[in-house]
Amino acid sequence: MSHSFKSITLLLLLALITNLSVAQDVREAEIIRLENVERNAVMKGDSNLLFNTLWSPKMVINTPANRVGTVEGTRMQLRTGKLNYLSFERNIEKITFNDNLAIV
Repeated sequence: MSHSFKSITLLLLLALITNLSVAQDVREAEIIRLENVERNAVMKGDSNLLFNTLWSPKMVINTPANRVGTVEGTRMQLRTGKLNYLSFERNIEKITFNDNLAIV
């Protein structure tokens, strides 16, 4: 194998790796942005944004009370004032992508 062929192969491999990592970073940045939008909407009690834009009606929620809940149950808690956050911190440990599904 010639030196120039090896150099070109290495450059193409580096370009491919760089493009894949940039694509992953763009997707991760969007997920982090959406996580922050959701966190702010919860803090403000913005039920319109949460229920009509961000959350699917079929979504399952891990509640602060360590219970698994539904979107409808959370909606009722917000409406009755039983869900009122003084603070909301989210620590993302890992983001994984399976096709068009992000797991945070």
